[in-house]
Amino acid sequence: MKKNLKRSILVCVVLLVAALFVAAWMDERQRETEVRVTYQEAEELIEQELYEEAEEFLEQISEKDYSDLETKELLALCESHMSYDSDDITTAYSMVNSLELQNVSAEIQEKLESYKEQVTAEYEVYLEEQAIAESEAEEQKKKEQEEQAAAKEKSFLESLSKKVPYVGMSETYISKTSLGEPSSTVRHNTEMISGQAYTANLYDFKSGNTTIFTARCVQGKVIQVWDNRDKVSSGSSSSSARSSSKSSSSGSSSSKDEYNASDYDDPEEFYYDHYDDFDGYEDAETYWEDAQ
Repeated sequence: MKKNLKRSILVCVVLLVAALFVAAWMDERQRETEVRVTYQEAEELIEQELYEEAEEFLEQISEKDYSDLETKELLALCESHMSYDSDDITTAYSMVNSLELQNVSAEIQEKLESYKEQVTAEYEVYLEEQAIAESEAEEQKKKEQEEQAAAKEKSFLESLSKKVPYVGMSETYISKTSLGEPSSTVRHNTEMISGQAYTANLYDFKSGNTTIFTARCVQGKVIQVWDNRDKVSSGSSSSSARSSSKSSSSGSSSSKDEYNASDYDDPEEFYYDHYDDFDGYEDAETYWEDAQ
């Protein structure tokens, strides 16, 4: 009795396992059928160029069901077409350019090749247009920068035309100030900077024969100025002396003060009017002191 019972139980277990196996196999077969039908429906929609609808069907197929189906590639094809329809040629090109569909209908394959050629041609035109647009934008930017620089330069020169040379000003603009052009004769001396000797250019601005302003430049910059305009306008003797000192120096060589140093208020003014006549500033200063 017990033996028959055990046999019955074993038979029931075997039948149950078999039933479960058959059910699982049938579910799997049903799932494969559903996937295949879904894929075929998507293909038909692609053939009809209904890409959004095809994408909806393809998204129903999970990654585990891709197997030999080219679902990912067909999805990329649909997304490329939708990007193209949205005028996004860059995305359309990047998504379709590498596609190589194999297990698709001849109609889809033909459409793919034709679409690739069309997108590639339009993408190349797009790149050319982009290059032209970038070049034009660069030219426009350069033009605007040049116009801004010119406007800035014009504004600076207008402002400079109301000033006199000042320390720190570029030597390039020495003739652009309110004093106009300096004397054509540019004097020179030496400036020592960190043990290095540099040639200094001295520009004299004159009113008649009288020097009213001097600017000294080193390495392209004004580093020192002498402004005698107030003395000239007030009729001071020092201004008159500067206007005549050169002629005096070439005249009475027998005079004790042949350079009229006594007419200068300070040795610096005297030295820069008679730089060529002395070995250096100290020599000129000594002469000026002796003449006082």
